Amino acid sequence: MRQYELIEKVKSYDKNADEEALARAYVLASKVHHDQKRESGEPYFYHPTSVAQILTEYKMDANTIIAALLHDTVEDTPTAYEDIEILFGKDIANLVEGVTKLSKIQLINEDAKQAQNFQELVLATSKDIRILMIKMADRLHNMRTLYCCKNPEKRKRVANETLEIYIPLAERIGMHKIQTEMEDIAFQTLYPEAYEKIQKELQDTKAKGKIKLGKLIRQIKTLLTKNHIKTEVIGRTKMPYSIWKKLQKHHDSIEEIFDLTGLRILVKSIPKCYQALGIIHTHFKMIPGGRFKDYISTPKDSGYRSIHTSVIGPDNQRLEIQIRTFEMNEEAEFGVAAHWEYKEGTNRDAKKYAWMRELLNLIKSSKNPKEFLERTKISLYQDKIFCFSEKGAVYSLPKGATVRDYAYLFGVEVGNSCIGAIINGQKKNPNDVLQDGESVQLLNSKKGLVNPKWLTELTTANAKALLSAYLRAQEIQKMEKRVRKELEKQADNYHFTFQENDLLRAAHQLNYKTVSDLLADLNQKKISYSDVLHTMHPEIQTSLYQRTLNLFKKWTERPQTAPILGLKAEDKFTLAPCCHPVVGESIVAIRQKKNNYVIHTRECPTLSKYKKYPDKWLAVEWNLSPNNNNPQPARLKIIWKTGPATMGHVLNLLNRGKADVLHMNTLAQSDKATEIMADIQVKDQKHLNKILDTLKQQEKIISVKRENGK
Repeated sequence: MRQYELIEKVKSYDKNADEEALARAYVLASKVHHDQKRESGEPYFYHPTSVAQILTEYKMDANTIIAALLHDTVEDTPTAYEDIEILFGKDIANLVEGVTKLSKIQLINEDAKQAQNFQELVLATSKDIRILMIKMADRLHNMRTLYCCKNPEKRKRVANETLEIYIPLAERIGMHKIQTEMEDIAFQTLYPEAYEKIQKELQDTKAKGKIKLGKLIRQIKTLLTKNHIKTEVIGRTKMPYSIWKKLQKHHDSIEEIFDLTGLRILVKSIPKCYQALGIIHTHFKMIPGGRFKDYISTPKDSGYRSIHTSVIGPDNQRLEIQIRTFEMNEEAEFGVAAHWEYKEGTNRDAKKYAWMRELLNLIKSSKNPKEFLERTKISLYQDKIFCFSEKGAVYSLPKGATVRDYAYLFGVEVGNSCIGAIINGQKKNPNDVLQDGESVQLLNSKKGLVNPKWLTELTTANAKALLSAYLRAQEIQKMEKRVRKELEKQADNYHFTFQENDLLRAAHQLNYKTVSDLLADLNQKKISYSDVLHTMHPEIQTSLYQRTLNLFKKWTERPQTAPILGLKAEDKFTLAPCCHPVVGESIVAIRQKKNNYVIHTRECPTLSKYKKYPDKWLAVEWNLSPNNNNPQPARLKIIWKTGPATMGHVLNLLNRGKADVLHMNTLAQSDKATEIMADIQVKDQKHLNKILDTLKQQEKIISVKRENGK
């Protein structure tokens, strides 16, 4: 942001801003940082101006903007605190000094005393809440450029520090926009695969039309307007990180999280909020289950006020609605920066906030920083505990986390092999719940066996994800072994064996990326074993289908009544072996050469090859005249319960149905089921459907369906 742009932005909301001081701060920062570069290669000066720009979005006072421009001068340049005080006054100098002290604190570092550092962070912030706000903007810009950091471990450390410390503090002071943006960047850095998956599923959900935001906004706004409520309705979509948190908490799928998209209704007064709520609940059914929250009558500790409700909206859309005044919305978006008294500089003491006062009281009453950390039970970390490793590093876990939860922080192997821990000198079991401030020494054994019931005992998403992935991998291995064994058994029925390369080639021919994908579909019966075996060895198909193909040839040579209408007397035709068209089905003729046609069903996949050749297509239909008695071949795949008399029973059914059996071949057989392929001859489609219905009604028959000729 250029100098004049920055000054104009500040003047747009602060008419009394000192333009000359803003200009001097801009020039000073540009001069002292002129020869410095960031890791990305861009001039360092871009950073303080970006931090200042972020704070102008929160309409911060001129002194805060000046301090933002100068926040790195004392730490990274020869400029001293005294220089800032002489040039810009004590207030701005104190802000710069406070941010400088925060910059020296590494909150997530094995070599640092985390408890001491956290205490220093609280004390620095308590002097002036603006120090933390500048630091938040500073951290946001660092997160925006985190991808430029070449060291992956440093990127993760910064992202983890942001997620564990700065984001909860941003939430406390109500800087929602900064909070959500930092959350998503940290999430993308720490869990890139999960981030990409949620992004893709969000895009897919939108593409499928499940998020009808524009229509919902219009319908709700029209409803409220008719009831004499002037309103602004804003659509919102949850960010990937908030979706991920809900997935970890409720173990739902994306589709089951009904508040992916919601509406925010803004009105002029508190009474209008409740009037709007009444109208919404009158017209739409409320979703039970504790989704209704009234944060207007009982605000959150951060001062957040709003009404939350969940209803079945228009078009049966599950919808979360927030109802608040315009003033409440500004407070929700800008936090403490939205308060007029703060903008005027009359009250910038952070101790006026209850959460800060409670932290300061804990510091006073604690014997040392560690005890302070142990006793920190306020809402800032109300659902978290802190535990120390043998080396003194601090780790945060949800309240109620167990020893085994802690073990999974160090990887799946450590978690799987955990048999307990030594905590404060006492031996604990894996399921014992951890307490704040405990020092944990893990006990592991290579002989330990993983038990699936651990999933119900673990409390952290990380531990559950690692164990679930491990168990899933084990199940996949067992499944693949079982499917391979069955495939080998059925290949033996055809008197051949196959190698891994044969299976890989078959997988690629069947459009599978990996053999594992193919085996998974075999297990789920999305593809048959015979399909895979036929792909490996096409000669199986030739021997199996030759008799039926010969039947077609003989049939077309008979001088009988013309079975196909639309062909000329001199035209010759054959029935496509890829789809086995039967009388009564919709068909089309494809010209191969002069006066020679192949008849396909309209649904035949082979027809896609002829889309570019419309001149080869000829509209035809079956001759359904009573004089046309040409027999029709059809292929059936039948799976019946294995038994000594079942085949005879099936043959008897076909005989009674006046269907001639031309050929029958066993494809696969086990103790429970037998799969066969039968070529039969019927009069027409109606006759075939009757045969199929008869077979499907038989108790001994598991399934029956018509097959194409392949």
